[in-house]
Amino acid sequence: MHFLNPEDEEDVLNLQRTPRVTHVEVEREIFVPVGKKGFAQVIQIGQVTLLRKKHFLRESKKIGAYGIHSKTAAIDMLASFNAGDAATHTAPATRLEVPVTYDIKTEFFLMKDGNIQVATRRNFLRVFREIRPQIELFLAEHQVNFNDVQHLRGLTRFGNNLLAAK
Repeated sequence: MHFLNPEDEEDVLNLQRTPRVTHVEVEREIFVPVGKKGFAQVIQIGQVTLLRKKHFLRESKKIGAYGIHSKTAAIDMLASFNAGDAATHTAPATRLEVPVTYDIKTEFFLMKDGNIQVATRRNFLRVFREIRPQIELFLAEHQVNFNDVQHLRGLTRFGNNLLAAK
């Protein structure tokens, strides 16, 4: 995992094989290891902590004609052109290099007692087991998008506040 300094391109923190690293703090941001590779950013701290992990998808879509995504392999094309009053000529077209676009995948996780789980409706009900009826009521009253950081912050804050009040 690489942590890059946006102000100095040569300032890089490289972490590999980090079984004893519990967290990394960079300025005001805290990152915790998730899985065998990578770190997730701590979004909200509480009895249940909300984490966000972003990473680039290497298999990306290539943009073709009219902005349509294509997975077509190399194509040999012929181009016709007219040189003024001269006859129309056919010649091999110039090879077009299409830039690859990368997608960023964002995943959210819940951490409780050192255990990390994907942030889904089912896992929210598991980690907030003690207040499950209140969480179910919250989910029934609010349309929670489990891919939206603001929705997840609200649900996590609600659950942590109820746990703290018990």
